Amino acid sequence: GFALAVSPNPFSDQTVFSFTNDGYDFKKGEIEILNELGEVTSTIAVSKYSGNYVYKKGMLAKGIYFYRLKLDEKVVKGGKLVVE
Repeated sequence: GFALAVSPNPFSDQTVFSFTNDGYDFKKGEIEILNELGEVTSTIAVSKYSGNYVYKKGMLAKGIYFYRLKLDEKVVKGGKLVVE
């Protein structure tokens, strides 16, 4: 199986996506960050192996965003991301 956690959330400067993979096989993985309109503002490539991915807010305004984990083009997990 696999798991995805994000901390801190809410965040002001950067946050960390922690991806844990215990043998789940996929070819392409990515975390997408979306705004409230559902537009993808950022994409983070995810490898097959467990790891931490630092996400810096960059030009994002304060507000509510969403993230989703896609493995082989299928959304398998998602959640809310708050920039303060």
